[in-house]
Amino acid sequence: MQTKKLYHRDIFLPDRILNLSLTSCQFGHISDHAQKAANSDRFGRIKIPESVQFCGKDIIELETFEDSSNLKFVVRIPYNFNYELIVVILFADDYNIVKTVWLNDKFDRHTTLDKSKYFNPLTV
Repeated sequence: MQTKKLYHRDIFLPDRILNLSLTSCQFGHISDHAQKAANSDRFGRIKIPESVQFCGKDIIELETFEDSSNLKFVVRIPYNFNYELIVVILFADDYNIVKTVWLNDKFDRHTTLDKSKYFNPLTV
């Protein structure tokens, strides 16, 4: 079984991710969990898009396998005037799965990050 690594943009992201140009990601499946989260978000009901476009700067979390193949992206993208949409995307063999979604205030910058959960090549 391959080892997984979890990265956060405020700590370290591989260059291949940071330098990712605009990418379109079509969703093959939206999980039941994501649908429930969209219907009960604290800021109101979320319309989950059929696809999203993002680049390296939009990725806030990345989980990879040891061989660097991507397992999960967490992206933060514009949603409306007040909020940004956070989408957790799982990569399957044939399609992408929306694991969950939530809205964040555009100006929320999360000062409670647990840095011990994430890979940092400077501490290895």
